Amino acid sequence: DPEKRDQAISSLSGLIAMGNKEAFRVLFKFLGDLPVPGTIEAVHFKKRLLRLLHRPETRDVLTPYLLDELYRTPSNNTTRQWMSDILTFFEHVPVEQISSRLEAMIQEGKFSYRLRKRIEEILER
Repeated sequence: DPEKRDQAISSLSGLIAMGNKEAFRVLFKFLGDLPVPGTIEAVHFKKRLLRLLHRPETRDVLTPYLLDELYRTPSNNTTRQWMSDILTFFEHVPVEQISSRLEAMIQEGKFSYRLRKRIEEILER
């Protein structure tokens, strides 16, 4: 039931804001269990969950997940916002934590020209 799900997410996000690590773990697992977004609604839902989970103290946990998510998400009009949010997240992560994986993805030719350029800008800072 979407309404109950949203209420649970709201409750968990409040607990996360108060520093509850178990609430973070539960919501993070929920996000990790979601499939690659195939609709714009799924993209917006994942973006919302990322906003709720992203805190300076959770960055090290979110980084590997988002690297995997970037790799497995196809680049298309539907997923563009999700990929953009992931890259915005990476702008605040130390380059040494993400450079090898992002460089490998670039070498594979996985991304469009525009996406590749944005990743290169992140790596050059």
